[in-house]
Amino acid sequence: MNRRFIWCMLLKINVDDINRRVILHDLVRNADKTLVKQVNCDVDRCNSPNNAFKIKLKHLIISVFSYRKEHFSYIQGIHEIGRVFLTLFHEHKQNILDIKKSIFKLTQFSDNNEIIALSKALKMKLSTGKGRMDICFKAFDKFLIAYSTPYIYKHDCLTEINIESTLSKIASDVLHLLNHDSPTLHNFFINLKEKNESESKICMFILPWIITYFSHNVSRTSDKLIYYIFDHVISNNPLLIIFLVKEILIQCQWELFDFLEKYFGSETHGSSEHEMYPFVHLYFQNLDISSLKWDVIIDNSQKSLLNSRISKLNSYDLWNIDNKCTQNFKVNLIFRIRASQNTMIYYTLIFTIFSIAISFIVNEFGFSKVIRNEYS
Repeated sequence: MNRRFIWCMLLKINVDDINRRVILHDLVRNADKTLVKQVNCDVDRCNSPNNAFKIKLKHLIISVFSYRKEHFSYIQGIHEIGRVFLTLFHEHKQNILDIKKSIFKLTQFSDNNEIIALSKALKMKLSTGKGRMDICFKAFDKFLIAYSTPYIYKHDCLTEINIESTLSKIASDVLHLLNHDSPTLHNFFINLKEKNESESKICMFILPWIITYFSHNVSRTSDKLIYYIFDHVISNNPLLIIFLVKEILIQCQWELFDFLEKYFGSETHGSSEHEMYPFVHLYFQNLDISSLKWDVIIDNSQKSLLNSRISKLNSYDLWNIDNKCTQNFKVNLIFRIRASQNTMIYYTLIFTIFSIAISFIVNEFGFSKVIRNEYS
């Protein structure tokens, strides 16, 4: 199905959201000058297809944070997520056939009139450049609320967000999960940490991963991969990011140790040398995320997420978002697809049995006729 439709549905965009008028130009024009300066600086440094794309990306980010200025504060890296949404939603060429197929499938697998109405409304919006930008704004806004709150939310008008506290909670959970799945790697990171030092100090390298959901680290030419990652992020609990980080560390474990042995020899394993951390940071900073086995990472992460008591994680309270509707839609759609498939299997089985019975009767009748002719 068309990815833009699925993302909108999983992000709980409804018909009212689509019809709600938001004048992006006014939001950009009235935005805080500090916000504009910071966004312009970040976007100008990023690798974009052309200047026109950069201008649209700036307007997208500035408009969202101007719209949410009372609660959200922009931080460096969020523009990478904006780039992902803009690349997907603001395509100049629209595959009408894919959209028609999407609506047809939804009509088949769902009797929910609201979902069908949403699909038709999205089709109308996505048919124009202005409409695509409007939907991109709303989808990006919904994503930030659901998945980026720990990094951009201001607890009150006077207090800025505390990234170090957020990172410390996430890092402690990653180490906790590693202790279960890879004690060797867990002990390695613990030995890097000085006494009474926060876990965030030894896990600073994961900060770009969790803030940008890996969009900063994936090559600009690997849009399919980043879409694939976002597909699973959007359709899962926000805590999935912690399990993804854990699986990446496990997959890179032995390559990391080999890298460190070049500088520290056999003392790599179990070493308590705190000078080793800069090399650990260097390794992960230069890690080619695109070269990893992402199907394994995502599969293991989802299994681990389902089998973990997430309410016990330190990061559990960071995402104060109710994802039941997202999960319900996903489960409901899958259930209906499976139910439809089961119905088809049932009728196919009945038809097969009926055909065999008819064939048996015909063959038996024909065989009897041959016997009678033979002995008559």
